Amino acid sequence: MLATPFTHGLKRAETDRPSLSSYATNNSSLNLIPSNTPVPQTNLAHVPAALLSHIHATCRKRIATLEYLRKVHEGHIYYFNTLLYTPSNLNQLPSMHYSKLGRRASNYLLLGTSIPPLLDMNSDNPLDYLRSLAALLSEYDTYQQLNNPDASVGARGRMGAMFKSGMRGVKGRRSSSVAIESLSESVESAQLDFLPMPPVSSGNLPEFTYLQTPSLPFDPDFHTAFATLADILIDTYSGVVQLLPNAEAIGPGVGEAFGKADKILRKVLVQNATQELGDTTRREVRTEIGGLSRLVLGGLM
Repeated sequence: MLATPFTHGLKRAETDRPSLSSYATNNSSLNLIPSNTPVPQTNLAHVPAALLSHIHATCRKRIATLEYLRKVHEGHIYYFNTLLYTPSNLNQLPSMHYSKLGRRASNYLLLGTSIPPLLDMNSDNPLDYLRSLAALLSEYDTYQQLNNPDASVGARGRMGAMFKSGMRGVKGRRSSSVAIESLSESVESAQLDFLPMPPVSSGNLPEFTYLQTPSLPFDPDFHTAFATLADILIDTYSGVVQLLPNAEAIGPGVGEAFGKADKILRKVLVQNATQELGDTTRREVRTEIGGLSRLVLGGLM
């Protein structure tokens, strides 16, 4: 079969994928529960052992997801055996335009530098650690909304409209100057699209208790910041497992604090990354199938 190249330089996975029988062999220890089997109703808030098992299982899932996303962004593995993403073709995706990646990389860097001190200050108290982690992630969510990269598009549009309205108010222009000014407007509007987004003034930001927001002299590299943040979050979930080694460490409020922190983390990082990769993968797979259909049906019609 002829290979059809993907757009943006994406590569299709090889055909020698593991079969279903290999998965069954590797996971032979898994026991499937029939759908008609009644699930025991337990209240996790009053059963420390069940809550501990739930927290450990969630941490293992998050660690596996973060490791997988980091390897996908680094171009080491195919995304669910479909496409191979590399840092070069990731920059060509519409959702990862270079004007947006700088702000996102700065946000990832600020979050990554704010998490490690929490474990140092609360190394012997899991409840305080989880509460401070949830508060930090809540502050980061607020900071990220105030520094949304998509908001710069409207700002640039308003800036261009301001220049145009000011030029329209000038009276007594000659016909020769109209063409020159219209040309300058188009050049200015084109330059505005390539200008880096100005940093938000710290005076307009609310006071943060846990999130560190220093002024960065330049935007860090997005792929390096993402991989580093993924490693820090992996250490964060590993630290939660170490702070909760047994059911005796589960105190009142631990489950609620962990659930709040995990929910915000899923929202601000995991869902965004998986949605971007999922949308692009589905679009590229449809393009590949359409090309193969035309290739196969071309000789029959």
